[in-house]
Amino acid sequence: MLKYKYIMSVEGNDKDNGLQWKLNSNSIILMSKPRITTWLMETTLIPNYHYVLLKDDYSDLEKQLHWCNNNQDKCLIINQNARKFMNQFVNNETEERIEGKVLKKYFDLIK
Repeated sequence: MLKYKYIMSVEGNDKDNGLQWKLNSNSIILMSKPRITTWLMETTLIPNYHYVLLKDDYSDLEKQLHWCNNNQDKCLIINQNARKFMNQFVNNETEERIEGKVLKKYFDLIK
């Protein structure tokens, strides 16, 4: 799939499990606004900044592909923004520190 210029991300009963590598690829992601959030913080992704926004029923897919084809400079910026978003997950020390804080907060809340 990495050879494609555009990749769709589709949620099913859960998040798109391949979204991480898609955002880290050189492809432009087309997707509807995420409804499910996980450790990746999908709901903090900004439409038309980190990905190209599609309607929930994908009825505007052809229109959005046409936009992408005619706005390659903007697509390049969207791709750079997506990759920057993913960079926050690269540092293992930071990830472990955040994980510890999340676990502490969880156990504080269930007491």
